[in-house]
This record gives sequence, C-alpha cells and structure tokens, in this order.
Amino acid sequence: MAKVLSRDKPGARAHRLRRHENAGALAACFFAVLVFLFVCDVAAIALDDASPKPSAAAEGAESIITKEETIDTRVGEKRLVRTGAKILDVSVTRPDVAEVFAAEAQGMIVSANSPGIGRAIVRLSDGERMAYTIRVYVADPEKFAAELRQEIGGIQGINIEVVKGRILVDGRVLSLNDMDAIERAIGDNPSITNLTSLSSRNARILSREIEKEFRESGIYGARVEVRGNRVTLVGSLGSELLVRKAERIASSYTTKFDNLIKIAQDSQAGKARAK
Repeated sequence: MAKVLSRDKPGARAHRLRRHENAGALAACFFAVLVFLFVCDVAAIALDDASPKPSAAAEGAESIITKEETIDTRVGEKRLVRTGAKILDVSVTRPDVAEVFAAEAQGMIVSANSPGIGRAIVRLSDGERMAYTIRVYVADPEKFAAELRQEIGGIQGINIEVVKGRILVDGRVLSLNDMDAIERAIGDNPSITNLTSLSSRNARILSREIEKEFRESGIYGARVEVRGNRVTLVGSLGSELLVRKAERIASSYTTKFDNLIKIAQDSQAGKARAK
C-alpha cells in the first residue's frame, strides 16, 4: 500500500510559529527584567559606597573629653563654677557624693553631699566636653575622726588621729578581715590617709597556711607573699588547671589577692609539640 504522508491542517503551522514567537518574547522580557534588577542593585551598592560615612573618630567625637579639671569642696558646700559657655547637658557618676546643676548663662552649681570622689561630664554650647573630678572632703575632721573611732576603733592595733586637717589611720592589724573592715569604713574619702598594714607576724602565718594547703593539694612551685593588705601568688606551675586550683585555695582565705603565677615554659613547649 502506498504510504500516506500526513499534512498539517490549514493554519496549524502558523499557530505553532506564533506560539514560539510569543514564548521567545516572554523569555526575552524576563531576561531584560533580571538585567534591569541587577543593574539597579549594582548602582545602589556603588552609591552607598560613594556616599560619605561618619568615621569612627567622628562617631566618637561626642565622647571625647576636651578638658579636665578638679574641684575640691567640703560636705554641705554649694559652689558656683564658671564654665565659659552655656551648659547643654550634664551627667554625674556619684550623686550621693556631689550633684551638679546648670546655673546662670555660663556656670554650674556643685552641691557636696557626702565625703568621696565623684565625676561630672559637662557638654557645652561651644563644643567643649568638660570632665570634672569632684573631691568632697569632710566638713569637720575632728568630728568625723570621732565617728570613725566608734566604727572601727575596736580593731586591735590601729590608731586614728587628725594631723593638719587630715585624718590618719595607722597601725598593724591582725587579720585581713580587719583590713577589709577598715577599707569599707574609709571608702574613697579624700580626707583620710590609710597607712594600716597587716602585722608582719600574721602575714607570715597567713602565707604559711596558704602554702601548706597548696602542698596538701599537690601544688608545688607556687609561693605566697603578703604586701600591705593583699595576698600575692607568685612562682610557676605546670598547667592552667593548677593555677586555677591555687586561686580557689587563696580565695578561701581572702578575696583580695593578686595572681602572678606563670605557667612553666617546658609545659607550654610540650603542648606546642603535641599539636
């Protein structure tokens, strides 16, 4: 039988051609949109990079202190301090010690509340940023010394007296707990000079006790020194673990200690070789 060749129906070929053309146009349009979006994104990045940005120095300019001064006053006093420009804002670290208020056109009032040392940061209209250290002294040293004797006078070995307007606390105390009690009572009072220290005999006893516990815990190579009212750990140990163990032992005797123990070099070299 003769083979019959199929023929397209009238208009079918044209229909397929139009469909292919439409698909091609749609793909071209989609590709154009992608290119447009890519170009916009690149342009935005370029503009962002080109736009001026504040430098780290500019960002920190507000926090730069341009000038520092110290104000000495006494409890109960109110002092007018000239600033040379209008105060825009002021912040105080220790309002219990001293408060600061803007006054007049170019000044501030410092109100002293209690003995201690505070700090005030003042921003001025001329761009200056001032830092004031405010030292508040006691109003009556003799009266304050009497109150201090009532508070810590029972600690054995100390003497409290007033010399030329300053309160001196002197002597050799028997324990670190006594030293802590003295420091808590004195605080950062600028009217008081603390000359107390741990007695040499008790310092030796404390050192021996801590070192004895070191040895009982397998810690060798660390020593204990007492300097003033602080315990200092010195020497060298074989690992960070032993150093931390020594710290825990020392902290059971006092929270005020300095750790100057070093890790032995041969131990560090062994770790490096192991790596």
